[in-house]
Amino acid sequence: MTPISNNIYRMDTEVKLVSGGVYKTILSEEPVRILRFDDIDVFYDAYWSSLDKWAFASSLKRSGTYYRTSPNIFLRNATFLRHQPLTTEEINTFRPDLANRLCRNK
Repeated sequence: MTPISNNIYRMDTEVKLVSGGVYKTILSEEPVRILRFDDIDVFYDAYWSSLDKWAFASSLKRSGTYYRTSPNIFLRNATFLRHQPLTTEEINTFRPDLANRLCRNK
């Protein structure tokens, strides 16, 4: 994905992972949004249309367990829909500066 101007992106030939990216995937009928990722895992939020909000981002003070999968599974037949950057409050909660896991080599 290459930025052309503010909020307008030119997609490369393949779909790529983007923090804050909203995608249509095989994981859900609803859109999902990437919170953080690396070569091993993609941690994502799911949109709940019945509540009209994101599962985690709408309740940052509540504890929860990440939805996660491998990048290969996430990207299988995925379509990039839009970029919705993480808010400052989301960044402070999801802490992308910290390791995704400890004591794992692969």
